[in-house]
Amino acid sequence: MISVLKNKGYKLTKKDTLNNREFREFGKSFVISDRSTLSDQTYDITEIFELFLDEKFYKESLMMAILDETRDEPIDEITADVERQERGYLITFTTLTQGVT
Repeated sequence: MISVLKNKGYKLTKKDTLNNREFREFGKSFVISDRSTLSDQTYDITEIFELFLDEKFYKESLMMAILDETRDEPIDEITADVERQERGYLITFTTLTQGVT
């Protein structure tokens, strides 16, 4: 997901406050999905990213384009939640990658 957002021209940051066209990795969780004793354990990984866009840059069609670009990524599911804020829009992307060894 980081590569998708960077390719769209957004800047990765570690700051708590996001400025226009900045994004950050907000969190990650791991769940064991297969405890087989015959092979390596596999995990499901959920990652959360936040992107901030001001009113000038936010469009629903842009959200669809970002979701479409994840087709080439090793992501099984992705959702985008959009929250209207005082300064613009906070978009939260949640990705799920299943069966990671």
